[in-house]
Amino acid sequence: MNNNESFVQIGMFTFALLSTIFNIFMFCYIGDLLKERCQRVGIACYAIEWYRMPSRKALELLMPMAMSQYPMTLTAGKMITMTLSTFSDILKTSMAYFNLLREFSSRDITRT
Repeated sequence: MNNNESFVQIGMFTFALLSTIFNIFMFCYIGDLLKERCQRVGIACYAIEWYRMPSRKALELLMPMAMSQYPMTLTAGKMITMTLSTFSDILKTSMAYFNLLREFSSRDITRT
């Protein structure tokens, strides 16, 4: 507002920021659901009395049981997992960054 931006520019910036935050939230929510469902499959496989089943059927449960030890996750660039806790960390970090930018820009305005 101090640099004579029009309300259209501020509105477009706000819209772009909100849509980006919403997209990140959706990816993190879907990643959290995926991880939870994979863990449920593993728990269900372990809960089955597989030792009483015919050996052929019990062998078919071996792969899902092994894969459930490492649940599927969505990752961002194979660096961080996309979960709701990651989303909150992203929001905290970005708000700290915006606060830092605001502080430095206000210092520049007061010096000139």
